[in-house]
Amino acid sequence: MSRPYMKQPLQRRLDELKQAFSQGQAVFNELKEKQANTHDTLLRLQGAIQVLEEILPQEPEPVSDEAEKALHPSPKDDN
Repeated sequence: MSRPYMKQPLQRRLDELKQAFSQGQAVFNELKEKQANTHDTLLRLQGAIQVLEEILPQEPEPVSDEAEKALHPSPKDDN
């Protein structure tokens, strides 16, 4: 037996739940898109890092004047 006086609050609650569910799905989809974009960005950054790390060892590092003096002190600096 149906109770008409209970139908209205139940229908209202059902509508609220459907709306909340729809909003949750929208947020979830936005987050999935952000995750995908972030993942793509991280892959690009990782690739750039890898390329630079492969290039850097091939180029000799310039030695500063202080480092040169420390490595090869001149006899007159031994005071």
